[in-house]
Amino acid sequence: MRRIWISVIAMWGICAPHAGAQEARSDTLQTETGVELALAAGDLLRNDDSGGGPVLLEVVSGPRHGTLTVVEDSLVYRPDMGYIGPDSLIYRFSTVPEAVMTVDTAASSLTFQVDLTLPNVGTASDEEQLFIEGTVAAAAWPDRAPFDSLQVRGLDLQNSAAATLDFNYGDLGLTVLTVTLDAAAGGIRLSLPHPGAAVVPGFAGLFEQAGNEVGVAGQVGVTGSGPLGGLVPTGDQQFDTSLTTELAGLLGPGVGGEERLILNVDLQESVDLSGNTADLHITGEIVAMGDIPASAVSNEATVYLSVVAPVSVAVPESLPDLAVYPNPTAGRVWLAALPVELAIVDVLGRERGRIPAASRSADLSALPAGVYFLVGPGLPAVKVVRR
Repeated sequence: MRRIWISVIAMWGICAPHAGAQEARSDTLQTETGVELALAAGDLLRNDDSGGGPVLLEVVSGPRHGTLTVVEDSLVYRPDMGYIGPDSLIYRFSTVPEAVMTVDTAASSLTFQVDLTLPNVGTASDEEQLFIEGTVAAAAWPDRAPFDSLQVRGLDLQNSAAATLDFNYGDLGLTVLTVTLDAAAGGIRLSLPHPGAAVVPGFAGLFEQAGNEVGVAGQVGVTGSGPLGGLVPTGDQQFDTSLTTELAGLLGPGVGGEERLILNVDLQESVDLSGNTADLHITGEIVAMGDIPASAVSNEATVYLSVVAPVSVAVPESLPDLAVYPNPTAGRVWLAALPVELAIVDVLGRERGRIPAASRSADLSALPAGVYFLVGPGLPAVKVVRR
C-alpha cells in the first residue's frame, strides 16, 4: 500500500519531551463491523513523545481487513463489510525542524507603490524600491530537495536603508501641495503572525501556501510643503495592519550546500495616516539562504484495531425517551429530564463532553463518527452511535 502522510502542525503530547528522543507508542482502538473509525492525528500522537514542534505522521503498513483514507488531519478506518476480528496498522513520525534562513539583502527588494488620498484635496501616487533584510523561518522535510513538506512559519523583514516618497497635488502642472513620507532604515516591517498550513512542494520546489496572515507595520515621518502644506499634520505617524494572503515561491538548492528559499510578494492593503488613506501595493521578491536541519524519525508503533459485532444495549427504563440513536442529520439525542449530569465517554474511556442535569436533549454533532456511551451515577451505560 502507498504511504500516507499527515502534517501535524501543533503537537501537544502529554509526555514530557526529552532532548533527542522521538518515541511512538502503541494504541488500542475498537469499532463495530461496518462502522468507520476516525483517528485524529493529534489523538493518535497524544501518548507519543515528539520532543515538541511539528511532525509528519507516516503510515508504514495499512490494515489488512479494511481501508484507510485521509480526511483533513485524520485517518479514517473502515472495516471490510462483515469482518469481525483483529486488525492493525503501523505508523511512525518524523520531526520537521524549523530553519531560520537569512535574507540575501542584495537579491531581495520590495517595491512600495502608494496612493495617498487626502480628503477634499485628491489622490497622488509614488513608489519606491526598498532593499530588505531580516530572516524567514521555514519548516521543511526532508532536509534536502525534493521536499515532501514545507511551511513558511515566520517573517522578520525590514527595509535596510532609508526611503522617501513624495506625493504632489495640483492641476495644470501647478503643484499646490507636496506630502513627503520618510521611513528610516528598519522603519517598515513585515511579519507572519499566523502562517497557513504546510504544503507539498511541486516540480522544482515550487509551492503555494494559502491562508497566511501577514503583518505590515512601521513608522513614517510626514511633512507637507507648498501653498497648502498646512493641511497636512506633520510628525511621525505609525501604522500596523494585517491581511490574509497567499505566499508563493520555491525552495531548492542554493550555493555552498545551503538551501535557497524564494518568496514572491504581492500584497495590497490600506492604512490610515491621521485621517488620510494610504493604499499600499507591495510587490517584489525575497531570497533567503540557510541550512535545513535534519529530521529525527521515531520508532514504528502499532495501532491495534478490534472490530466487534454490534452489541444491542437495552434502553433502561430510567431513560424512556432515548429513542433516537442518534439523529444522523442533527446529531442530537433526546433524553428524559434526569436529575443527574451525564458524561459522554468514547470507546477508549475518555470523557468527550457532559450533558447537564435536567436536559431534554444533547447535541453530539461536534463529535467525530464513532461509538459513545452516556454514563451517569447509578445508571447503566447507554450506547449511542454517531454516524
